[in-house]
Amino acid sequence: MLYQKLQDDVNKAMFAHKSDEVEALRYLLAQIKNVSIELKKDPSDDDIVNCIRKQVKQLTESAELFNKNKREDLAEQYTHQIKIYSQYLPQELDDGALKIEVEKLLASGNTLDKQFLGIAVGQLKDKASPSRIVAIVQSLMAQK
Repeated sequence: MLYQKLQDDVNKAMFAHKSDEVEALRYLLAQIKNVSIELKKDPSDDDIVNCIRKQVKQLTESAELFNKNKREDLAEQYTHQIKIYSQYLPQELDDGALKIEVEKLLASGNTLDKQFLGIAVGQLKDKASPSRIVAIVQSLMAQK
């Protein structure tokens, strides 16, 4: 289970004296614990992946703001945390392969409308981030 792997990696980082990695992983475990409390059950691997994606998105947005405001030190710190968190996310499809998957969904009888957006995100969320899926569906909608 992904939660156990995170806990094991915290212990490994502690023994290796990687304080930045320990801090990042402990924060992530705390966020997962919050998800567990909200769900009132132990989180599944999908719940954990969604939590990690949410954290990566927040860190990315913050790093962009820090770069705009010339706070490269904080942007670099957040970018390092993104790298740590990203290793726990499943490998994503590249844009070409993702577009092919979306087109397969369209070929299976779906129509290219707002409802299709939800269908595509629901079925492909384990293969790519929802924002990338939305971008590809919107580009297909713009072409029509």
